Amino acid sequence: MKKKYLYNDSGGFGILTAIILVCLITAVAALVNISEVRSNQIALQQSMDSALISSYSNIKSLKLSDLKSSEDKLMIIIRSHLGNNLFHFFSQKDSQQILDNLILKITKKGARSYQITLDDKVTMPIHAFYHFIHLFHDGAEGILISARSSVLYNTFTIPPTSLMMVIDSSSSMNIRLDLPDLSAPKTRMDVVKSTTRRLLDTLHSNSKNKEILRAGAITYNEKVDREFPLRWDIKTLKRDMNSIQVAGRTNSFPAMELAKQRLFSAEEGMEHRRKGHGEYKKDVIFLTDGKNTIPDSDKKTITICDSIKAQKGTIYVILLSLPPTEVHRKCASSPDKIYKADAKNIVQIQKAFDLIGEDIAKENFRFIQ
Repeated sequence: MKKKYLYNDSGGFGILTAIILVCLITAVAALVNISEVRSNQIALQQSMDSALISSYSNIKSLKLSDLKSSEDKLMIIIRSHLGNNLFHFFSQKDSQQILDNLILKITKKGARSYQITLDDKVTMPIHAFYHFIHLFHDGAEGILISARSSVLYNTFTIPPTSLMMVIDSSSSMNIRLDLPDLSAPKTRMDVVKSTTRRLLDTLHSNSKNKEILRAGAITYNEKVDREFPLRWDIKTLKRDMNSIQVAGRTNSFPAMELAKQRLFSAEEGMEHRRKGHGEYKKDVIFLTDGKNTIPDSDKKTITICDSIKAQKGTIYVILLSLPPTEVHRKCASSPDKIYKADAKNIVQIQKAFDLIGEDIAKENFRFIQ
């Protein structure tokens, strides 16, 4: 009966069915193969990108200003970050192969600019399910996956920026600090004055030229108390801010509204265009040590913050001896841009301003497509 089936007309149907079945299995295997290869390539690319991003803080903290002479040290740093990332996507064997194949190239692009490029590859095994897809392969034992990641890094510089500091000057900022060092700042406001001067000096010294940063400040209690206009000359700003006085209740809305008007005004854009800046960063530092005491101030402040962020402005929030509330969480551009510090701890407050300064300069580490 079996022999008769094979040699009668029905045999053609059986052969055709077998051919179709093979084609279907091949198509499914090919799709699975392509999907897995693509997935592995994305994982490798993301791991390399993440390793470069993570290395930025190391470059800053170790003060690796001349990357060409620090290539070996940078390679160790990047390999460490890459190894931590690969663990989530690849086996230990494949991860080690990726680390062994990693190539780092540093090209100096200018006096203070470097291109950091990573090239890597890994040979992934061919699984039995779709091994026959590779019958006509050249004999290789696996599938080669490669990726490249490249960033442009400008050392110790900031991009064109307009920075407005919105500072709480209500009566609580006059609380005296019980510090043993008699030369230390005496009140919360004294600490803020000294740390803002420190931030301005740092940003100014890290500018490629003295016409990159424009900075200003607005102090507020229940209303706008003082405005120190945005300017190129930070020496004048630092001097004028010494005159800040404290009094009254807390209402952040008018000051944040004025900060938005100044940063996004046509006049501010013109100031940067005169210096050849096609675009500029709009940053706000919102500092307070207390909750708003004026009705609806939180709601109105959040509306202004949303508008600033919608126009690609960045808002940093510094809280002195104050847990974050809804207005602070909704105003900050992201959770990592909320900085909490003990108002009596000068080091913590300095650290908050230092971290903001680093973040303002982070666009000097950008990926090259």
